[in-house]
This record gives sequence, C-alpha cells and structure tokens, in this order.
Amino acid sequence: MASNVDNTPIVPTTFAELRTETYEDHDEPWQWNWQPGTERTVISTDAATGASTYLLRFPPGYDRGMRHRPDGVAEQFEWHNVHEEVFCVEGRLTFGEWFELPSPGYLNHPPRWLHPANQYSDEGCVLLIKNSSPFDFCYTDVPQDWNGVEHLVDRDPDQPAAPGDLPAVTALAVNDLPRRPVRTRAGKDTGLTAAAVYHNPVSGWTTWTAEVPAGWTGAAFDGGTDAESAFVLDGEIDLDGRRIGKWGYGSAEHGLLTSPSAASPTGATVLCWTRSLGSVVTGLTEDPVDRLTNGQGGHTPAADTPR
Repeated sequence: MASNVDNTPIVPTTFAELRTETYEDHDEPWQWNWQPGTERTVISTDAATGASTYLLRFPPGYDRGMRHRPDGVAEQFEWHNVHEEVFCVEGRLTFGEWFELPSPGYLNHPPRWLHPANQYSDEGCVLLIKNSSPFDFCYTDVPQDWNGVEHLVDRDPDQPAAPGDLPAVTALAVNDLPRRPVRTRAGKDTGLTAAAVYHNPVSGWTTWTAEVPAGWTGAAFDGGTDAESAFVLDGEIDLDGRRIGKWGYGSAEHGLLTSPSAASPTGATVLCWTRSLGSVVTGLTEDPVDRLTNGQGGHTPAADTPR
C-alpha cells in the first residue's frame, strides 16, 4: 500500500501553462461526484502508480451529499486505500454538520481513514490535492452516537494510535500554526519564516509553508535537499531558473526553495513538500499532529446554519 502522495518531478510551471479540464471536456479518470461546473487542472501524474497532483475547483453550490444519496438514507462515512492530502487554497469546503475547511486549510487522510462523505461548498472552493494512487471509494454508515472523531476503518475510535500508523489531520487552520525563522544545519539564517504542517514518518517527507520576503535569495543554503516540490500560494519566486507565480508548481529530485539559486523579487508564500528536510534545516521537522490527541489534527466546527 502506498504511503506517500505524488511528488513526480516536473519543471517549475506556471498555472497558465497547465490545461484546465471541465465537466464537459476532460480526460479520465473523472470522479462521479464532480458535478457540472467543476474544473480540474492536472499538474502531474505518476504513470507507474497513478499518483497525481491537481487543482480542483468546485462551483458555488457544490453539494456532494445530494448526488451521493437520496433523502432517507443514513449519513455515511467514506474511506479509500489511497493516501490523500488536501490544501484548500480558495473558498471553503464543509463536511456535513461536522466541520469546515476554510482557506487556507489542510487535511490529510492516510489509507483506510474514515471521514464524512457529505461535502458541500456554498461559495465554491479550490483544492490542491495530492494522491498516492487512483481513487477507490468505500462507504459505511455513520453511527448515530458518533462523536465527530475520525479514525481508521478497522480501529476502535477510542483506541490509541499504534506503532506504524500514519498520522491523520481532520482539518487544520494553517494560519494558526506557529511560525519560526528557518536556519540551516550550520546555523545560518535563511531569511525564511515557516510552519511545519505534516510529517510522514514512513516516507520521510515533510509538508510545510514558507513566507519569502521581497528581495530574498537562497544564498544561505549550501545545497538543497534530495527531493522537493513547491506550490506558490501567492507572489512570485524563481526556482531552477524559472519564475512562477500564484498556483505555479515545480517538483525535482533536488532542492527547489532550499537551493542557493532560489530567489524572489516580490516576496511569496510557498507550500513545500521536502524529503529529509531535517538534513538541511533545523526546527521544522516537528509535526504539529504529534502534539494532538490520537494523532489527529484539530478541526474547525461547521457553521450552525442548518442545511
């Protein structure tokens, strides 16, 4: 079973260079729950595993629950064997009456992780999604006394995490994460301010966000990590000699942001996935999930507005 999401190498690419698919004109696979008005922008795909990275835009009024089950059918959990990582970059996605994922928000579902199947977005939203393989959907009824704590499908929700379990994040408000200056292992100040979002102890990849000031260069880095992916949330940055702006992306078997050649004339906010990050910088490999009960991230309760 795959334990890591897609990090297929791709040269730094602007959003305008990517093809955006629609409900009417798209390649496969196209999920049954993506209603008219949905758009998908595929960034990269691993032909060997089916792992992928893509942007998914849901239109205002998106309501998966109405497409998923008729009235009178029990509320359901969803789970799948794919490892799924999602970053809400615009708008808000709501999971039934349970919780919300407003931008900038983050969730991480390891294989066989139960979560509500009923999802909707009144205002519409854009999600950056990384998967470890093609999606497979499985469902089970939500118990009437469910307390809102997600868990593995074959694990008692009150049972503590076992050795080897991948941490999960239900819904994380990224702006609430503690940020700290980034220093190299040699103690040099890189000029970046960053927050750790997630760490996969099996694959060694860390997900983190970095604030890059205007006029910044990566000169403090003697050399990058052994592999890194970067997605620009805002601003512009030069990676591997190419300038990319908002929603631009690159992935390589070497450092991109953690490289002496990286630079930003305007400043930027960058979402990164880095393998062996602790070999290059200090203070960012602490996983915020580890500090929370049952290995789960905190969640933002859904609004009280009835549906």
